[in-house]
Order: sequence, then structure tokens, then C-alpha cells
Amino acid sequence: MRKLIWIGLIVASMMLVVGCGDKAEEQSATEKAVEGAKDVAEKTTEMAKDAAEKTGEVAKEVVEEGKEAASAAMEWSKDKMDEFLGKAGEQLSGFTDKFGDLKAKAEGLTGDAKTKFDEQFTALTGKKDEASSAFDTLKESSGDTWVAAKEKFDTIMTELVELYEKIVASFKE
Repeated sequence: MRKLIWIGLIVASMMLVVGCGDKAEEQSATEKAVEGAKDVAEKTTEMAKDAAEKTGEVAKEVVEEGKEAASAAMEWSKDKMDEFLGKAGEQLSGFTDKFGDLKAKAEGLTGDAKTKFDEQFTALTGKKDEASSAFDTLKESSGDTWVAAKEKFDTIMTELVELYEKIVASFKE
């Protein structure tokens, strides 16, 4: 009987050792999985931080490039506007000389021809004043208002040129 007890104790001890070994292996696998998950989480966090930094850097670069492009476009537009204003101003000033030439040609006119010329010249002077006013507005304009002011100025200048040519043509008749 004593031998049986001893054998039972030995078997029980072995079962306890074997059983504990399985639990130890289970616990070890769980701990490894937890550690692996922690490593993956840390690496993912690092990668996310790196990506965020790179994205921020790229975004800053894109914004800076956009600012440079906008600045260059504005500079180009301003140069084109200044060029147009210079040419338009010269064209408008040129009418002062042309008007003097017309007045000189009209000095010999009398009667109905003189009256007709005076009416046409008054209309021409009024149109030049309108063009001068539109030019002043154009010089003060920018952006969207520039486009509208330029269109108005171009229209008035076209009308002024047509009126001038009509008056000059009447002298050739």
C-alpha cells in the first residue's frame, strides 16, 4: 500500500509538473504575442510619425511653390498691365497732336462745313475726354476690375478712332 501511495504521489507530481509545463508554455506564447503586438504598435507609431512629418514637409513645399507661382503670375500680370498702360497712354496722348492737325485743316472752313466740323469736333473731344476718364479708371484698377475697365477703355478707344477717321475722311471728300 505504501508503494501504491508512493506511486500515486509520483504520478501526481509528474502530472503537476507536466501540467505546469503546458501552462508555462501557454503563458510564454501569450507573453510573446503581447510583446510582438507591442513591437508592431511601436513600429506603426514610428511609421505614422515619420509619414506625418514627411507629409507636413511636402505640404509646406507645395504651399511655398504655390506662393512662388502666384507671385510670378502676379508679377507677369503687373508687367503686362504696365506695358498696356504705357501703350494706351501714348495712343491717347497722340490724339492731342491729331486734334491740333484737324483744327488746322478746319481753319479754312466756312458756313455749313464749319458748323458740321465744329459739331463733329465737339463729339470727338467729348469721346477723348471719356477715353481719358476710362484710362484713369484703368490705371487705378487691378484684378477683376482691371478686366472690366480694360474692356470699357478698349471700346471707347475704338469709338474714338472710328470718329476721328470719319472726320478725317470728310476732309478728303
